[in-house]
Amino acid sequence: MKIIKNQSNKYYNYIYLDPRKPGKYTYDNFSVWYEPIYVGKGKNNRYLAHIKQDHRNTLKLNVITKILKAGYDLKKYIIILYDELSEEKSFINEKKLILNIGRRITNTGPLCNMDEGGRGSDTMSHHPRKKEIMRKSKRIGDKHFAYKKTYDELYGDRADEERIKRSMPLQGIQHSKERKENSRNGHLGQIPWNKGLTKETDVRVLKYAQNKISKNFIKKYKIEDIKTGEIFNFKGKKKLNCFIRKINKQYKWGCKINVDTLISQLKHRNFKIIIEE
Repeated sequence: MKIIKNQSNKYYNYIYLDPRKPGKYTYDNFSVWYEPIYVGKGKNNRYLAHIKQDHRNTLKLNVITKILKAGYDLKKYIIILYDELSEEKSFINEKKLILNIGRRITNTGPLCNMDEGGRGSDTMSHHPRKKEIMRKSKRIGDKHFAYKKTYDELYGDRADEERIKRSMPLQGIQHSKERKENSRNGHLGQIPWNKGLTKETDVRVLKYAQNKISKNFIKKYKIEDIKTGEIFNFKGKKKLNCFIRKINKQYKWGCKINVDTLISQLKHRNFKIIIEE
C-alpha cells in the first residue's frame, strides 16, 4: 500500500481487497493477490473512511465488518492503484475499474459498489437512481423484500435450519435486571388477545388447542457428560433448554451447544442424550 501525502489538490484511486480470499485476480492491465471488494477515489486519507461504520452502503459495511471480526488488519489490504491525479481523471479511472472488475449488484463481479462510478456514485441518500438501485438490491419501495414473510416463505425446506442459525447468538445471554423489568412492565394493563374467545368462536384458539401437547406426551431427556460420566435427567424440553443455557455460559459464541442439534444427532460435543417417550 502506498503512503498518501497530504496534497489537497491531488486525487487517487484505491481498491479494497478481501484477505479471506487469496488468489491471483487479473483485470485489464493489473493483477491483485486477493479478491477485490470495493473501488473508490479520493484525496488525503479518504481510502481509510470505509473501515469506519459507513451505513450508506450496507453491502460494503457487512463485508468489511466480517473481515474485521475475522481478525484481519484491513489497512494492509488496500491498494492505491493510481495517484497524483486530477479529480476528473480519478472519476474516469474509477468507472473503468468498476466496469472491468464487475459488481455484485449486477452479478458481473465481486465489488460492493452500488453504482458504476463517477460523481455521486455511492451516496445513496441523495442518489438520483436510488429507487432503481434499491430494487436491484431486492428491496421493494422502502421495504425489504422479506417484509412480513415467514421463514417457510423465504427459505422453504431450509426454514428450520435458518431458525436454528439465527437462535445461536442468543444462547447463554443474560439480560440486565433493567431490561427484564422493562419487558415485564411493557405488557401491564394490556388485554390478552384471546380474552373471552373460545375454540368455537375463534379459529386461532382452536388451532392453538389442537397443537398443544398433552402433559402425558412430554418427553424425558437423559444427558450424560462424556468427560465426567455425570448423568442429568429432565422432563420436558423447557427444562432441557435451561440446562443447556447454563452450560453455554462457559463456551465462546462459536462453540455453544444447540438444543435442536443435540436432540436430532443424540450427541453434541461433550454430551450424549437419550430421549424417552
